Amino acid sequence: ANRYERVCGHKGYSYDAYRENERYKQMTGQVWVEHQSRSRVAHQVMAEIGYEDCDYISQEASSNFWISRFGDAKFHNVSMELHIPCRDSIDHLMSQCNHFGKTMSCNWASDEEFHRSIDGCLVAPQRFKFKLLDHFSVKCYDFKKQFTNYTRYMSQILQPKRFESTPFARRETNAPRDKANECIWKNQTVILKVEKYLRSKYDYYGFCNKCMGTKRELTLDLC
Repeated sequence: ANRYERVCGHKGYSYDAYRENERYKQMTGQVWVEHQSRSRVAHQVMAEIGYEDCDYISQEASSNFWISRFGDAKFHNVSMELHIPCRDSIDHLMSQCNHFGKTMSCNWASDEEFHRSIDGCLVAPQRFKFKLLDHFSVKCYDFKKQFTNYTRYMSQILQPKRFESTPFARRETNAPRDKANECIWKNQTVILKVEKYLRSKYDYYGFCNKCMGTKRELTLDLC
């Protein structure tokens, strides 16, 4: 939103991104995203604004949100392509545990305890469902390359803004992680077990595992 026009998102809109970034640049120390602010737009507010002036929509919503509003070109007969950011599954899981202030054990007394420890860390795990592929063209991109390869890809599609506020002021949403205290990185057997569970139970991880490294990955061959 800070670089391109007609970007509409729950983390900000193009039309006021310049002033919002300038405001954050004046803050000192670690800057946190303010709840229900220009940098955290409520879902109902986005619905009230509408999506008619958007070339790019960013929204952390359920698959039904996308299908009911935009699936099968039902939005003003305009087809939409979905881009799914794919993260390393273990790193993503640990980030979510950190979001909830939880420390995941690597020693489980039973499979049920193992499943609960993982399920309890996930944030809205059902947002992505394979049924999206029945209504959209769905692509993936490497989360680590969102500000490099992916941005370069989208720069071929989106219109640059006339004025851009620089540098971008970073805004935190989670407390810092201490990977040294995350036991999972020390046990390859546990890593493989957790990866297998995530990919088999949750569509998001299964999709990313199948999509990354194929022609559907938007960041694959961009340098």
